[in-house]
Amino acid sequence: MMNNLIISGRVIVGKHKGSELGFPTLNIAIPNSVNLEDYGVYLVSIDINEMHYIGMANLGTRPTFNDETPLLEVHVFDYNENILGVFVEVTLLKKIREIMKFETEDELKRQLKIDYNECLKTRI
Repeated sequence: MMNNLIISGRVIVGKHKGSELGFPTLNIAIPNSVNLEDYGVYLVSIDINEMHYIGMANLGTRPTFNDETPLLEVHVFDYNENILGVFVEVTLLKKIREIMKFETEDELKRQLKIDYNECLKTRI
């Protein structure tokens, strides 16, 4: 992966799985130029309406839900606005882990809490 890959686009409708797991996300379609080896969970920065935020993101597929459609899902720390259709720019700062398939949503939720804490420790 290139250092600090930037993905920009408009926030699109998701399936609300992040919200159900306690980690609501903004969903952005990813360009074809993103490589499979870039897929993973990341600490990210995101610019929304000229404001800068930190968050964590899943770049790629969602194997726990048998969803192979590539997507960028960003959980923005300390943010809960509905910004459907708004143009955002996401910078991948640090890869936390590879994408994994979990047997249950509870296992995924436990891992998301670990990822969240790792991002908080690492954040700039």
